[in-house]
Amino acid sequence: MNSISASKLRWDMQIVISMCLGYGMLMLCRTVVGVAGPAMLADPALSLDTATFGAILGWGTAGNLTGKLTTGILADKLGGTKVFLWAITLAAVATFIFGSLSSNIAFFALYFLTVFAKSAGWPSMANIIRECYVQTMHGRVWGLIATRSGGAGRDSQVNLHSVERSSAKRYRVPFGDRRFSKKSKILAN
Repeated sequence: MNSISASKLRWDMQIVISMCLGYGMLMLCRTVVGVAGPAMLADPALSLDTATFGAILGWGTAGNLTGKLTTGILADKLGGTKVFLWAITLAAVATFIFGSLSSNIAFFALYFLTVFAKSAGWPSMANIIRECYVQTMHGRVWGLIATRSGGAGRDSQVNLHSVERSSAKRYRVPFGDRRFSKKSKILAN
């Protein structure tokens, strides 16, 4: 293998790994609200009932739909890399602010923005793949990313549950989905 092809392979792997990590971060931001949901409902200071929490999730669905329809156009016009970096930044900032506020309207707006940003992942990655790889490689790259994205949601739940199990009791967030509790107990120990 000559130095040009070794350098190209290294660059290609860095792009794929970066996209997988970036999409994993987008999934983590989206998952936080679902994991925090039971604690939000139990917190009397928030005055949330299940209907209001359902409305928060509904605004997230609206953000997902709106994001899917608009971020593909943005990725075509601005480039996949810019939109992907913008999406990761917006999702992280919106998730952080979501955790620091206690107003229902803020919850609606911030979860909308979080899921809107998360929905930019696939359209922007499609543009990155189109720009960085020859057409004969598109299927392989998509296969790697699709395999990783399937585990990103599961991994973020397991990791958040591990943090919850190992954190101080005051900051614990009840984990709503116990399917992964055995795996996360192993990770937490």
